[in-house]
Amino acid sequence: MASGIPVSSRKHLSTRRRCAYAFLIAIPALLTIGCIEPLPASNRARIQHEEPSVRIKAIVEAGRERDDKAVPLIVDRLEDEDEGVRLYAIIALEKITGERFGYDYGDSMSERAGAVERWRNFVRRRVAQSNEPGKNVIPQPNGSAEGLPGSP
Repeated sequence: MASGIPVSSRKHLSTRRRCAYAFLIAIPALLTIGCIEPLPASNRARIQHEEPSVRIKAIVEAGRERDDKAVPLIVDRLEDEDEGVRLYAIIALEKITGERFGYDYGDSMSERAGAVERWRNFVRRRVAQSNEPGKNVIPQPNGSAEGLPGSP
């Protein structure tokens, strides 16, 4: 008992440390064999995740950040099988663009089709405009405009 800790307690601490280190070393191995699935690094990648709750969180984050580059991915979620994902998708799109194009997340698939097509046309126009130098593409709800790369 030279250190003030009984020998049996020191052995117990040593065993705990070894177990903790073994666990920390095992985490990367578990990740590589698929026991624990890491979330995709990019928020935009999570918009397409297989779990609706992960998609919703990513969509909410994109809306909060007003991530205009996520718009095409969020438009795809307007046709999501999960009603909650569709709801948060239209909320985020409205935050980012100030538009709804008549979309209602609760409508039937056939009723939503026209609005989804209007959204897809919006994305196509936006992409075309982004290739024109100096164009501001996404109108912001406050009346200002946010350009894409290459715009002032």
